[in-house]
Amino acid sequence: MQKYGLNYEDSLHLSTAIRTGAKEIISDDKASTKHP
Repeated sequence: MQKYGLNYEDSLHLSTAIRTGAKEIISDDKASTKHP
């Protein structure tokens, strides 16, 4: 969380995406666009 500046919910979503092999994450959260 601290390494990438993510909050708890964003960290949970990212870890789930990585674990499931997601190739892309689509979000309408304006804050999420600051991370590649």
